[in-house]
This record gives sequence, structure tokens and C-alpha cells, in this order.
Amino acid sequence: MSRLARSSFALMLSTVATAGLGMFFWAEAAWRFAPAEVGRASAGSSAILLLATLGQLAFTSVYARVLPTMAAGRARFVAAGYALVALASLLLTAGFLAAGFSDGFMTTSSATALGFGLAVATTAISVVQDGALVALGRAGWVPVKNAALAVARVALLPVLAGTTVHHPVLIAWALPTAVAVAVPSLLLLGRADPARATDRGEVPTRREIVRLIGGQYANSVVNAVIMFAPPVLVTAVLGPEANAVFFLPWTIATALLGLLWNVVVPFVVEAGADRANLGANVRLMIRTGTLITLGGGAVLFLAGPVLLVIAGSTYAHDGAPVLRLLAAALPFAAIGTFFNAAELVRLRSSVSLLTKTLAAVLFLGAAVPAMRAAGVTGAATAYLVSQVVVGLILLRPVIAWYREHAGPARPPAGRGGFTPVPATGDAAP
Repeated sequence: MSRLARSSFALMLSTVATAGLGMFFWAEAAWRFAPAEVGRASAGSSAILLLATLGQLAFTSVYARVLPTMAAGRARFVAAGYALVALASLLLTAGFLAAGFSDGFMTTSSATALGFGLAVATTAISVVQDGALVALGRAGWVPVKNAALAVARVALLPVLAGTTVHHPVLIAWALPTAVAVAVPSLLLLGRADPARATDRGEVPTRREIVRLIGGQYANSVVNAVIMFAPPVLVTAVLGPEANAVFFLPWTIATALLGLLWNVVVPFVVEAGADRANLGANVRLMIRTGTLITLGGGAVLFLAGPVLLVIAGSTYAHDGAPVLRLLAAALPFAAIGTFFNAAELVRLRSSVSLLTKTLAAVLFLGAAVPAMRAAGVTGAATAYLVSQVVVGLILLRPVIAWYREHAGPARPPAGRGGFTPVPATGDAAP
């Protein structure tokens, strides 16, 4: 089994375990607490994930692309990234709270604000930590850490259900993250020496790294709006009870996109470190990603609503149309992810940023009127339309990229893992 396959399997195992336990967490919360409390907690967790995604400064992608090529200074690079991510997360949280965006799901107090900020910072560090573990050849730690985190969340729910604390569901969801981050951080910072010095690719220059951080961060900002804003938007427009119905289908559908990212991150690691096998890795990434989103989307469309029954008949009845619409969007979302992977390997971000911005504009422009007309189903319809439009735009360049690099053996790859094209007059007669 190739390194890409092993790393992808470890990350997919992590996502499957986390998604399964996460669904169990929200189902248990639905049985133990009132729908309004579940709706507020799901909106709060979405806000934490949104702020954490904005605060992680795209270091997940940067670590994946840069760390495998570094011969020294890895621990310093990881630690510096952690510090920047924590600072950015706290600043973003302060602005979020000051603007009153948390009023719909959280009480206002100094202790609550501090706890919310720490939850955002530790969640952001946890996200980039997974990318660093993969880049340093320790992807096997990712499912261990994330499964332990998910189990701790489930275990806290019955403990907090008998108390009078404010926001018990949100506390159960957020509190274990800080502990889950600590042990892998010690592993990373203490043992960050190169794991495979024989096949490192060319190290990007400082200017390329800065440009990569800026471009990928802009991409992550737009992507965060698409991925994490919908539950918050549903809560603001339709109320927490409606979001309780919307959130579980959204969690299930985006878990499949998480599985796809579990293939893309190891691909970027291997594309930077092992150019000789670029074609084979491109084939594996696209074929596996297509199976996940096309096959998984079909399964969710046909049988996924049965999963919603565990949360109760109301959730199953009202959430089934939402889940089917989101499942139909998955193959189109995969096309954009494949294109982003191609740009990341080439240390580029511009076209991916433009198309993600288009998707966000289409979604946000249609979501509010669609929800007012069709409730939570309208939000899912707006998301489907945005992904279909962008996916069709990027389909042709993704097919061309696949044919270019996944065909027969080619000359040695140039910088960024792509075959150089001779300038006019340089080709052999």
C-alpha cells in the first residue's frame, strides 16, 4: 500500500469515526434536551468551527505542502504556526462577540466569552495539527486523537444533563478539545525531524510560502462561509428549532466532504515530496474522491433519511428532503476540491479563490429568499445550485489535469510537480 493510501485510510478512518460519534452526540442531545437547546448548541458549534477555520490561517494546507520538503526547522515552523493561529482565533472571536453575532445562541458574560474564545483557539489548533501530523508521516495519530475527542463529547452529555449549567450541550461539545490537542502537540514539537529525507521535493522559497499562505487563507475564508455559515444563517432566519432539523443532514453531508479532504491532504504531501509517483497519486486521489462523493452521495440520497430516524420522527420527516438535496450537491463540490488540489501543488490559489467566491455569492444571494419561501429545504436548494454552477465551470480543467498527469510515463516533473513545457525554439527538431 502506498504512503498516500495509508495516510488517506487513516484520515478517512478518523472522519468516519468522528462523524459517526458526532451524529450519535447530536442524536443523544436531541433525546436529552429540548429542540431549542439543541438548535442553540448546533449554531454555537458551527460558529466555533467557522471562527476556527478563519483563524487557522490555512496552515493545514501550508503544512501539507511545505513541511515534507524541509530538512530543518520543522518544530519551529509548527510552533510558529500554532502561535499565529491562536492569536488570530482570539482576535476573530473578540470581533464576533463584540458585533453581537452570538446573541442568538449564547448568554453574555465574561466567563462565557472566555470559554468561547478558548474553544475557538483550541479547535483551530486541532485542525492545523492534523495537517502537521500527516505532513510529518504520523497520520495514524489523527484517528486516535479525534476518536478520543468524539467519545469524550458523548460521555459528557449525560453528566451535564443533570446540572443547571448554561449551554450544557455546547460545553460537552467544546470542552474536550483542549485536552485532545495537548498530547499530539508534544509529539509534534518533540519529534519533528524529517521522516523521509531521501525523497524530499524542492523547498518553496519564503516568497512562495508567504504567497501560498495568503492565497490559501483567502480560499479558506470563502470556504468557511460556505461550509459553516449555513446553520448560523438558518438559526438567524428561521430560528433554533428549524436549525435543529437542518443541522443533522448538514453534518452528515459535510462529513463526506471531510472524507474527500482526507484524500486531498495526503495527496498534496506526496506531490511535494515524491514527484516520481505524481501520476499514480493523481489517479488514486481522483478515483477515490469520486467514489466517496458520487457513490456516497447516491447512498445518502436513497438511504440516508433512515439515519435521521435516530434523532426522532420529526427530524427524519423534515430533514429527509434537506439530506437528499445536499447529497446531490456532493459530486459537484468534489470537482472544486480536485481543482484546488491541483492549484495547491503548483503553489497557486487565484482561480480556485474566484470560483469559491462565486459559489459563496450564489449561495448567500439565494439562501435567505429561498428559506423564506421553502424553509430549511430552501437553504439546501441554494447550496445545491451554487455547487452545480461552479462544478460545471471547473469540470473541463480538472479532466485536462487528470489526463495530463495520470497517463503513461512522462519526463521528470518540473517545479510544483508539473511537467515543464519547452519554450519556442528549445524543442528538439
